[in-house]
Amino acid sequence: MDRFLSLSDYIVTQISPIGEVIVLTISLLIFVLIYLTRIIREAGAVLVRRMVMMCFFASIVRLVEYVVMTGGTVSRALVYTLRCGYYGLVLSVVFLFAAYIQSVLNRGKKERKRVLYISGITGLIAIAFDIILSISGANFYLLSDGRVNSVTGNPLIVYILFMYIVVVVSVIRTGRRVSNRVRGGIISSAILSSALIFVQNMFNNQYWLTFAVLLPIISGIFIFNTGSYDSLSSTMVPEILISELDKALKNGKKKHMMLIDVRDLEDHLKNDPEFIDSYRGFLNDIVSQGLVCRMWNTGIVILYDGPMDAEKMEVEEEVICRRLDGLKVGYKILCVETDERVTKAAEYIDLLAGIRKKMPSGSCKIVGNKDFELFSTNRYILSELIDIYSKRDLDDERVLAFCQPVLNLKTGKYDTAEALMRLSLEKTGMVYPDQFIPLAEEYQTIHVMTLIILNKTCAFIRKALSEGHDIKRISVNFSMLDLKEESFCKEVLDIIEKNNISPEKIAIEVTESLTSSDLEEIKPKVIMLHERGITFYLDDFGTGYSNFDRIMELPFQIIKFDRSLVIQSAKNDESRYMVGSFAKMFRHLDYNILFEGVENEEDEKNCREMDAQYLQGYKYSKPIPIYDLERFVS
Repeated sequence: MDRFLSLSDYIVTQISPIGEVIVLTISLLIFVLIYLTRIIREAGAVLVRRMVMMCFFASIVRLVEYVVMTGGTVSRALVYTLRCGYYGLVLSVVFLFAAYIQSVLNRGKKERKRVLYISGITGLIAIAFDIILSISGANFYLLSDGRVNSVTGNPLIVYILFMYIVVVVSVIRTGRRVSNRVRGGIISSAILSSALIFVQNMFNNQYWLTFAVLLPIISGIFIFNTGSYDSLSSTMVPEILISELDKALKNGKKKHMMLIDVRDLEDHLKNDPEFIDSYRGFLNDIVSQGLVCRMWNTGIVILYDGPMDAEKMEVEEEVICRRLDGLKVGYKILCVETDERVTKAAEYIDLLAGIRKKMPSGSCKIVGNKDFELFSTNRYILSELIDIYSKRDLDDERVLAFCQPVLNLKTGKYDTAEALMRLSLEKTGMVYPDQFIPLAEEYQTIHVMTLIILNKTCAFIRKALSEGHDIKRISVNFSMLDLKEESFCKEVLDIIEKNNISPEKIAIEVTESLTSSDLEEIKPKVIMLHERGITFYLDDFGTGYSNFDRIMELPFQIIKFDRSLVIQSAKNDESRYMVGSFAKMFRHLDYNILFEGVENEEDEKNCREMDAQYLQGYKYSKPIPIYDLERFVS
């Protein structure tokens, strides 16, 4: 077979205007979608735009070559220039695609440099071979009589196939750091593109070469920028973790996880180039078999197959701790193995989140049996809280009203008290506030529970007054979530009116640590209820960041000094003078002072000497069921 083709045969087998027009159309569409959807925002964004742009211009060059070679008289210099320009653009696209994969997978600075050096040197060698073969007439060569040498064995095509092999190897070497979906997507697109190029070369044509190198770019955009891969942290998104874990739990397969929580991780990844390089190296070093997923803004979770080897995990923790210490960041490490008591992936995330909050910085923990028992208990409590919230029964028997009597030093009577909340549940019995209040606030069920306590407090006051007991008022704690409810004032007044008592018999305690935005939102409601006769306490003074302007803006009548101030005042004369000065200042401004946490005679003596009007604490009574208060107010 003659290795030279006529110019018309060469055009028929090598250049297809249809293929190039398709590439131009797809490239323009990608640019429009990028602009409209902003899907390319993070790692590799510049490379994606450059690759698509180069494919666009490569197709234009190819079309110009087609026009030139079909226009009659052919300029050999122009044809060679156009050919060099076309293959230069195509090779650059493939090179950038390899760089793009290295970038989004964050293979590490040294690894990326090594791959790009090899790719660049190999590309130069391929170009040199192509030039030598063309000069010698063994490759593309345009004769004066209009015939063209066949391009079978083009070293530039070999280079393209070599680069796809590099990409596939890079992806495989990430191990399970990325999900099978991502790994399979990249590898399959590279194989598809290679197959298309190989088949074309077998039939000695290059109709769809530009389209073939565009295919992996389109695949990359879908894989890395449409929701499954978090390019900022070089990990999979949380949904992938939940999906993989749920699948394993459903099939009864054991898994174990390691949570690595890094303080301000997202800020470091966005603003600290030195940290980014170290972080990428850290990921490459610590992860070989596990699937790495992003969790919250500060954490990554590594999901491993099989049960956990505690000794091996402790060794890995030590290595990771040393690396994190080198990064100079705060961290927490938490390991857990799947357990039959927890059957859903989302519940494991909740389990890790709850334990993480209580861990000190720089600590490591393996989740044990007690943690699972506590989580199961909390899950049950939460289900009850949600049920209480949904039923909105103000007489719900599961919510118990307790109270703690308050001694009025002026009258010497226990004519006031603080209402407190307890839960009585079928499976757990009595549940105390430190266990259920955080859950109720986190899942925003607290408001209905507070209204239940208010209703039961009002019912007790009505009964006690009807029996002739002396009750000045009982205070109820309301959280900031309660006060922000749009219907807060109406709900409070409706409950008071329903129980047919005076609003003056109810006080509302508001925590000290309210912000300026809180103040603006709740101020009209507090003033409105105060005008109706409800007393307001400033609770927990001494535990937050006091802003006296905020205190003065709200109509508080009683300032509750926290137990911590009672303890502090007993340490030395200076501390006692400081706490006493606060009390005297408030007394001068016509506030009443209530010291809580009074536990013995010495506490009481100190508080009396510091202008206290009310005292509350275990010295007088522990919290009791609200109807037991009758023996104090008789």
